[in-house]
Amino acid sequence: MAVVYCQYRSSLLLCRHQGAPVPSPAKKSSLRRKNLILDQVKIDRAKRLLGAQTETETITRALDAVTDLAQFRIELDVGLASLVGKGGFEDHFPPLPR
Repeated sequence: MAVVYCQYRSSLLLCRHQGAPVPSPAKKSSLRRKNLILDQVKIDRAKRLLGAQTETETITRALDAVTDLAQFRIELDVGLASLVGKGGFEDHFPPLPR
């Protein structure tokens, strides 16, 4: 079993494997351990829908989907705004809160 020793210095992660440097990310990871109380039924459903293998992957994919949805809504708002006033289109949707 290989042992890897890592330590942080000036936001860099330095790792050594049996005395030899091991490639590591240039910046400290943004990953953080979180203890959350979540509905297991919702996690299981999201895991199935997203095709994830683990609960961590499920939550990561779900957060990515929320970000993608927000970007899509912004692009949709821009597209709809460009259509308004060109005739034949009435905006029946309230503007999204920012």
